[in-house]
Amino acid sequence: MNKIINNILNTCKQYTYILPHKLLRQYIAHYTISIPDTSIKENLTLIPDASGCMIFKFDKKGIESAFWGATTKTTIVKNDIENVLFRVFVEFRPGGVYYLTGLSQRESTDLKISLEDFNTLFSLEANSIFERTSTIKELVEQLDMLFLSYLLKSNIVDMTIPILENARKQNSIMSVKNISQISCYSERHLNRIFNNSLGMSVKSYLRLLRINLVLQEVQNNKIPFATLAQDIGYYDQSHFINDFKSICGVNPTTYIKNLSDFYNEKYKF
Repeated sequence: MNKIINNILNTCKQYTYILPHKLLRQYIAHYTISIPDTSIKENLTLIPDASGCMIFKFDKKGIESAFWGATTKTTIVKNDIENVLFRVFVEFRPGGVYYLTGLSQRESTDLKISLEDFNTLFSLEANSIFERTSTIKELVEQLDMLFLSYLLKSNIVDMTIPILENARKQNSIMSVKNISQISCYSERHLNRIFNNSLGMSVKSYLRLLRINLVLQEVQNNKIPFATLAQDIGYYDQSHFINDFKSICGVNPTTYIKNLSDFYNEKYKF
């Protein structure tokens, strides 16, 4: 596969992460090919990542497609290796669904519906791609073309994504007040923008961003939670633990002891 596809982001036993076309990378983090693995545990807890995805499930009966809105709370999924052959995910960045489809995300937070119910035309176009392609390379190229066609038709003014990029560039995560000052939008108007494009308030997004960045550093560098929490803007340890538990469902100590029970998205932030 590596010889055929040049834009592989990462690959392991269960997942292959593939970058989209360069023009789509502000909106789509990656396409993921997932093959069920008998060695993983029965249940896997997904950490919320403030962004949505499209899921195409393939089993002996055919294709089943779904849309998940931006997640703000954990989701437990079962290892259904006995029924599913493989899955293809389109993993959006925060705000990506809104910019590519033009559909407000106000009502989509933590929503899980069929792709047809979310966008009938897109569902038909995507399923057609899966039916007529025979290789992963063809599949990725056709998905790129489909999303590029939506991007070219989009008349959405790009307001949120520059704000998100500024929030990440700081040594510690910015506050709502800081973002308001830099963007020259009132806090009230910022929340309207974020609710429309991300499906959540600025404060909710920043909280999810902080915790996701902490989890990435813990896994990559084995830095203690207390140090990371302070570096990312938490000066009250109890505040950090409360936020962590509300997002991950467990406290930091329990999370570390059961790392294999959790899936944390690496490439969206």
